[in-house]
Amino acid sequence: MIMRYHHCGIPTMNDFEGAIYLPKFKMHVSDHLATPYAVQWMRFDDDCPLPDLVKTRAYA
Repeated sequence: MIMRYHHCGIPTMNDFEGAIYLPKFKMHVSDHLATPYAVQWMRFDDDCPLPDLVKTRAYA
């Protein structure tokens, strides 16, 4: 099996340029394809329905 790195998601409480709002999840994300290392910043609304694990931990 060959595995490939796709992107890294990092939660933040700060605003960031180019944020894309995802109303279903009540979160803002950056375009991971627009960065050299495929980093996706994620900022969550206070009433975001996702689990705390998703809202507080980075992932790859």
